[in-house]
Amino acid sequence: MEKALQLAADLLPGQHLHMLIHREPFPLYELLDGMGYRHDTQAQPNGDYLVVIERGASRPRSGKSAT
Repeated sequence: MEKALQLAADLLPGQHLHMLIHREPFPLYELLDGMGYRHDTQAQPNGDYLVVIERGASRPRSGKSAT
C-alpha cells in the first residue's frame, strides 16, 4: 500500500497507475479518497484485482510522496 501511495504521488495530470494485486485493497480506497485521487477496481477472472488510480482534477501536485 505504501508503494502505491508513493507512485500515485508522482502521477501527472492524465497519467494512471495500474496495479494488479491478489486481493481488493479496501484500506487504500479511503486513503486515496482523502487525498483527492480517483480509482477504479475490476475483479479479474483469476481472482486478482486490477486497480487504476489517477490524480483528481482538483488536487494540486504537492511534489511529496505520501507514506
